[in-house]
Amino acid sequence: DVRQAVLISMCFQLGSLAEWPRFREALAAGDYATASQEGLNSTWARSQTPLRALREMKMLASGEWIDKAES
Repeated sequence: DVRQAVLISMCFQLGSLAEWPRFREALAAGDYATASQEGLNSTWARSQTPLRALREMKMLASGEWIDKAES
């Protein structure tokens, strides 16, 4: 549920993950740690919404909910 919510949130904000091939490959392999790192190596994470990206990539990697106040 957590990881699905992260992906829905990302697609809502970004519109598509088509330009993220390594991220999608890692997801397909179930390698959430690598997918998380790929997400953090993006313009989205570096300049668009860095706090949101960090929180969401932590949730993607761990599969655990993170309270917005905790991040």
